[in-house]
Amino acid sequence: MARLAILADDLTAAAGCALPGLRLGARATVRLTGADRYPLDGPDVVAWDLDTRELAGAGAAARIRSAAAHPSTGDTLYLNVGSRLRRRVGSAVEAALAGSGRRVAIVAAADGTDVAGRLRATSRAQVVPVGLAALHNGGLAHAVEGRSPVILACEATTVRDLERIVAAGARVGESVVWVGSAALAASLSASVLGLPPAATPAHQRCVGPVLIVLGSLPRPSEVHLSALRSVLRVVPVEVDALALAHGGARAGRVIDEAAAVAARALRVGADTAVFAGGSAPTLGGLSPRIAAGLAGVARRALCDASAGGVVLTGGLTARAVCDALAIARIDLVGEIEHGVALGRAVDSGLDVVAKAGTFGDRLSLVRALGRSAA
Repeated sequence: MARLAILADDLTAAAGCALPGLRLGARATVRLTGADRYPLDGPDVVAWDLDTRELAGAGAAARIRSAAAHPSTGDTLYLNVGSRLRRRVGSAVEAALAGSGRRVAIVAAADGTDVAGRLRATSRAQVVPVGLAALHNGGLAHAVEGRSPVILACEATTVRDLERIVAAGARVGESVVWVGSAALAASLSASVLGLPPAATPAHQRCVGPVLIVLGSLPRPSEVHLSALRSVLRVVPVEVDALALAHGGARAGRVIDEAAAVAARALRVGADTAVFAGGSAPTLGGLSPRIAAGLAGVARRALCDASAGGVVLTGGLTARAVCDALAIARIDLVGEIEHGVALGRAVDSGLDVVAKAGTFGDRLSLVRALGRSAA
């Protein structure tokens, strides 16, 4: 049973929220669909990618409820709702409470978001605003007396505020559902794990070329691709986004052609970047189809050639590629740069780097490859 269980809506968020535990010397893993076949008595931190970002409210709530009821959730359960509380935050918190059988949720964000207002607009549970002054003298414990279920919307503007909220929550006297952004995950990890800060252990990278799949459109991909091509000898493979979006026979041909080009580059040891181009800027609403198409290119390319790892940008595309490659569990083994995890796919042995599309600077992917400049 994990000491800290994290529920996140996409792969990059799950990995990012598990990283604070790794920094503290804990064992951390990300679980995807099908990961139930792995034993539960492993890592200290388990982050579940629920893949709910594109789901409607009822579908997302059902997945959260099911994951919160899982035996691996342990005593400390954390629901990640992004740096800005998402539109369905109230129903998401209710689902986590129902699944875990807990009656109290503590919600905190340090970015100035009107937490109480968002919760009241999207939840049927009782929402109690909690100011910083109430954290003293058992303020949180008093706030939950006689209420069930209850959501405590805590005021916070700094990381220090989050640390105070976590400390006060530990004195409530019962297991709660914690809800917030990655900043809260860091404060919670330090409290739960109780481990001294430790240097992230050095990890021996897998040998072989790396397949990069750029999933954030359009501008971030252009910036990262430009850096990859100017600093390293990376082979670019452009895939027609319009064809992927429309599907059918044309999409199949485009996927086959791009996969063949990528496989040829990988077979000669070249790092290879696959990305959607063409009319991509006008196809934001069709991004799931584009992500699925890019994942198809990755799967077929790696059927015909070997690679040491994959670098994935954008949560939607990262998850699609992992599903296509039948990756169900990723053990975190290092940190490329702050907030960007390096993992090892238990199923295939591939190194996996999953990065939010807009996170980092133009050289983030160069660092993710672990290469020296050409």
